[in-house]
Amino acid sequence: MTMKEKIGISTWFLPATGGESFSDITAMIAEAGFNGLEISLGFGGTIGHPYTIPSIGLWPRDFDRGKRKRLRDELSGFDFVTVHAPHVGINIASVNPGIREESARQYIESVEFASDIGASIVTFHPGGPTPGVIMPEEMINEYDISFGKAVIHYAKERKVKINYEVTKAFVSQEKVLSALPGMGLTLDIGHAVLNGTDPLVWMESFRDRITEVHLNSVTKMWHGYVEHQPWDRNNVLDYPQILQKLRDIAYAGPFIFELQGIDVAQTLKICKKAQKMFLDIWNELR
Repeated sequence: MTMKEKIGISTWFLPATGGESFSDITAMIAEAGFNGLEISLGFGGTIGHPYTIPSIGLWPRDFDRGKRKRLRDELSGFDFVTVHAPHVGINIASVNPGIREESARQYIESVEFASDIGASIVTFHPGGPTPGVIMPEEMINEYDISFGKAVIHYAKERKVKINYEVTKAFVSQEKVLSALPGMGLTLDIGHAVLNGTDPLVWMESFRDRITEVHLNSVTKMWHGYVEHQPWDRNNVLDYPQILQKLRDIAYAGPFIFELQGIDVAQTLKICKKAQKMFLDIWNELR
């Protein structure tokens, strides 16, 4: 594949403002010239007033064996498909054992679903603090490690790569990943910066573990930092430096754009502009 063919879009940032179906969305992504996508599972969204407009996503329990086969056929025209496990209302490190168990169940179901539809990677959010409770970081890390050990063998049998996404401080996730040699990393360059660590540090430390990269933005505004805005050089992120490092460690994709628009059409236009900027920078590098 060419580098252009390794760039896809996350459905999490495609709000169904026009009532689009999942099939409508995949057709629009392909028509826009993108060869891959990350399918967001579960419920939620990123924009809307007065209420959140659901993003395009899928719920695995709605798909029996036949529907999964048909979905696999529908997605076969893409060069790659990845899956993002549910992350809204999910916490594998919750102090509530029922929430931990259901979160782990949905993560396992995500691996099974990915395997059935031909997706190659599943991204999980690591656990986090429980609102209303102060938990030691070590306890949260142990829950992440415990779940990781339980799912690694299952994913390997299903021929699906699994990753924890960068969602918190480097020192915390480094401990977790060091204890889980079979777990990969989804490098979210915006999350890395917002959690106080240069993306280059993640790339250097986990150069052999990164199997997916989320491309987004971090813009500093008067009221704080804003993520997922359109790509441009007026940005906290140093794109040439980041892409050069990815070249240096021989990372070959996939890349997933996570950029926000008010509807699907606008988001695709934003991602097309970002794709051109990405390729212009990439081709200038050595």
